[in-house]
Amino acid sequence: MRLDWPIRASWGCEWAQGERPQPLDGRLSEIGEVPQRRANRLMQLAHLGSAGCVRQAGSRPPQGTGVVLGSRYGNLADTIRLSAGVLMEQQPPMPFDFINVSTNLAGFHTARAVGAEHGPNLMVAHEQHALVAALEIAALEVERAWLVGVVEEGVWPLAEQRRRLGLEGCATPAEATYWFWMDSCCKDPVGWLRALQRMPDRQALADACRQALADAPGPVAVASASDGAPAGLLPTSLRRRLTPWSAPAAGWHAASLGRVVERFLAAGTCPRLVVLEEDPVTGHYLVLIIDRTGVPTA
Repeated sequence: MRLDWPIRASWGCEWAQGERPQPLDGRLSEIGEVPQRRANRLMQLAHLGSAGCVRQAGSRPPQGTGVVLGSRYGNLADTIRLSAGVLMEQQPPMPFDFINVSTNLAGFHTARAVGAEHGPNLMVAHEQHALVAALEIAALEVERAWLVGVVEEGVWPLAEQRRRLGLEGCATPAEATYWFWMDSCCKDPVGWLRALQRMPDRQALADACRQALADAPGPVAVASASDGAPAGLLPTSLRRRLTPWSAPAAGWHAASLGRVVERFLAAGTCPRLVVLEEDPVTGHYLVLIIDRTGVPTA
């Protein structure tokens, strides 16, 4: 879909998982936030990212701002702990453990932390592209301001998490939280989401890239959130016209698309980024077109 949707602010961070969980209270305090009581790790990560995004904008969300939180795995750590207690130790879950295992609560805590309690609040889980699914939901009502985020929490012990994710022994899992304030009324955005399109085949993908080049305000970068080379999906004639771009990663996590978009908005060198993805489940392709503000054109 063609959107031309202003991005008022974006913010995010990620870090490699160590052998023990890193306390998040200090990170929240660094950005001027007070940690919420009885919040689990997913809630804290969502609080950190959304509050950082709001503070980046220098203003509070207007009345009725919506929140959409995306995640591939959701509240995995608490779910594993609760399930082990019930199935292996045959112990009933403690009340707060039972309540906090609901991933939807992370969105509620996020809205309360940033002052967006009076708008819609949704959680979406998606195997491949949780951020895309969250953006598609918010785009159903573009006249409303939305805080859209993608969060992936760490799970310990680290060796068990590597096996659970199917990572090689040397691979480093990471935690991540990336957020975007989408606001069609914003007059001074940090960028725009120009298009979010699903393509049935490579021909349609190539046509979308040609159009992105044709109406671009300057040089066009190309990136992928997956490990594959995105330009390999395109004909040679198109590859030569696109500048490969990537964002350094702290480790592996399922929110890598959030990293690519947020880092490009913060530090990209081209005015436009085309993100190409292949869905291994459906065989379809995905195109995101992001424009930055304030980048000199060639």
